[in-house]
This record gives sequence, C-alpha cells and structure tokens, in this order.
Amino acid sequence: MQLSLPDILTPLIALYAAILSTMLAVREARKDKRQVQVTCKMALAPSLAGDIGEFVSVQAVNTGHRPVEIQMACLLMSNGKQFTQMRSNAGPLPLPKKLEDGDSVTVLFDYLQVKKAATEQAPKVVFTKAVVTDAQ
Repeated sequence: MQLSLPDILTPLIALYAAILSTMLAVREARKDKRQVQVTCKMALAPSLAGDIGEFVSVQAVNTGHRPVEIQMACLLMSNGKQFTQMRSNAGPLPLPKKLEDGDSVTVLFDYLQVKKAATEQAPKVVFTKAVVTDAQ
C-alpha cells in the first residue's frame, strides 16, 4: 500500500501545530508570571557619616514581564526568624519600590547589626537566604 502525499503531510502538519501551540502556551504562562531574582552579598558603600561602611546588600531584579512592587527585604535565619531594618547607616531603605521589567532595587543592611542579630540568637543560628516580598 502506497501512502499519498496528503496522507503523509496531514499528520506532520498536525504535529507541528501541536508543538507550536504548546510552546506558545508555555511562553504566555511565563510572561504573566511575576519573576524576581534576589541576590545577597557583602558590600562597601558610603555611609551617612561620610566614611565607607560595611553592608549586606540585598538586590532584587524584576526578570519577568509584569511590574512588581517590592514591599520589604529581609534576611532569613535558620531558626525561622527574620532580620530587617527600616533605616541603615547608608540611609533609609528605598522601599516600597515598583519595579518594571528589568528594573532593580538594592537594600543595604548594616553588617554590624546583622552580625549582632546572629550572635544574639542561639550559637548555631545562621542566615540562610535573602527574601523580598511584593504587594501581591
């Protein structure tokens, strides 16, 4: 039995259409999802006193395609407690802040205050990650 050209092309076109529609559906689902990349590192920056201070820098970058409003940034400890400051030696925290696609915000926590918070807890408590929360 010999297959005709339409018998071969019809399933191939249907398969191509199914793959293409799946790819588009996945892309649209990702496009509507809020995505924020959070990094944490040590930083040196000018302090309000005019000297260079040590800080823990938490940066949030909107890597998604929807606006995100960052309300709070904190450091999470291994015992479940959170450390945050309303104001650091670098000045008031720049929160809340609305981030459009590709925008970022950096929050500087005083290193000495972070260290003090860790030592006031149980000796085995460590900071596990940086966290930011948005308005939604």
